[in-house]
Amino acid sequence: MLRASLALLRDFRRALGVRRAAIALPRWLVRREFSVLLVDLSRLRPVQPVAAELEWTPLAEPEIPRLLALNPALVESDVRRWLEAGHECMLARLDGEIVHFRTYVTGRVELPYLGRALRLEEGDVLLGMVYTAPTLRRRGLLSVAARWSAHHVRSRGHRRMVAVIASWNEAPLRAAQKVGMEVVGVAGAWRLGPWRRSFARGRVRFDAAGDLRLPPSG
Repeated sequence: MLRASLALLRDFRRALGVRRAAIALPRWLVRREFSVLLVDLSRLRPVQPVAAELEWTPLAEPEIPRLLALNPALVESDVRRWLEAGHECMLARLDGEIVHFRTYVTGRVELPYLGRALRLEEGDVLLGMVYTAPTLRRRGLLSVAARWSAHHVRSRGHRRMVAVIASWNEAPLRAAQKVGMEVVGVAGAWRLGPWRRSFARGRVRFDAAGDLRLPPSG
């Protein structure tokens, strides 16, 4: 818990700077809001060259220690569960070093940060966890990875790509929108001690079972 809290504090500071983080973080602890983005992969812009120096490979068990070293907030048992559940995790290397990773999930996906699940349609894929080495942030790598990612999941037969991104996390929001992802709604929760109240706006909603639902395809 302490490690995750420190990681969140670092991410706020890096994304917003010290002054804006000092305002945004207390609000976030009470009201967590996430933008829900969606792109129809059949409408992707034409393929463009993507940083040839980045090498993409799927995560294999021997590389778990290197992944944990990249992002100390990760827990090894969680990473092993990704592999056991069949979640795809793609690693990006630069000069042989892992500098970025992203996961892809289908079906009904638990979203611990919302305390709810997202129920995806057949053909949908959720862009799960995304992480870039801190030393390479603000250098365009995230936009390159986002463009590669959209074409990658389309090549795997998916029809729509979904992302759920914290409202304060401006860099991944910009990168997602550069590849044509549209904000279709907002979901979140008010939190005060054990009390929690979820909310959804726009074209997303909670169904009778409490799962978050996207606008239908087609």
